[in-house]
Amino acid sequence: METLRLLYDENEVDRIAQKVLDATKEKINDQITDKIYDSLSDYLYEHYQNNKDKIMDELIREISDDYITNPDNYKFRELRTKIFHEHKLEILESLTDQAITVSMENILCEYTHRDYTFNWKWKDGIVALILKDWDLFKDDERINYQFGREIDRLKSRIISLEEKLRTVSEAVEE
Repeated sequence: METLRLLYDENEVDRIAQKVLDATKEKINDQITDKIYDSLSDYLYEHYQNNKDKIMDELIREISDDYITNPDNYKFRELRTKIFHEHKLEILESLTDQAITVSMENILCEYTHRDYTFNWKWKDGIVALILKDWDLFKDDERINYQFGREIDRLKSRIISLEEKLRTVSEAVEE
């Protein structure tokens, strides 16, 4: 021990002990700081996520309500563009089909109505179109069914009228 005492005096031991103590304090401080940072970070992130979700829900609700109330507002331009591009095929297909169907119905109804002076021209035109393109129509089930039904109805009517004529003729001859 005497040799050790010669190597290290009391001041030297204090200095070394202080270095060890400082290094230990620094390490403990770093560990505590890291643990507090991790815990605080998790806590803040959880609250951030909860508040972010609430804010987004409220924001979406407000934007939706505002958009429904005033869809033509300039601030919704990008939203309208994105909605259109996302659903472009469905929108155009639906609008095209609807526009053609409604337009055709309106035109045919307007110009074939009995109050329209030249309704016979339209009806003749429709018949001419069907006759001209009969090859396109003749094999269609629905067209054959409808025309067949109408032909059968007319034949039945003709038979009924011929029967009445025969009855009237017989009554006149007696």
